Amino acid sequence: MFSAKMQVSLVFGVFICTIGSLQAETKAPQVDVYTRYPVENGKENVVICYARRFHPHIISMSLKEDGKVMSGVQELDLSFDPDWTFRKVIYANFIPGDGKLCTCDVNHLGQEPISYKLDPLM
Repeated sequence: MFSAKMQVSLVFGVFICTIGSLQAETKAPQVDVYTRYPVENGKENVVICYARRFHPHIISMSLKEDGKVMSGVQELDLSFDPDWTFRKVIYANFIPGDGKLCTCDVNHLGQEPISYKLDPLM
């Protein structure tokens, strides 16, 4: 499949990336929780949790409604920026209502686990 030269190049590249990530500083994510459309009680919407500018890439994110993990949560592929920090997006359909609390729980090496609230006025 791959020539010996390509295999050596690939192994060397992985080694360099691994060494580089070991030396990189840990950065806590910046997190935003928002909706796809302006919030209207009783009208279906999408809640989005966007974490960015974090390093290393290992992160755990979950969406909760009134403290319960939401079903049907989707996620986009983890991606990185030119400065080698990472970003990740998760989202789910939900129906906003009076008194409902929607949060995004984020757990990353750069910080203690934090719960970020959706501000329906944003």
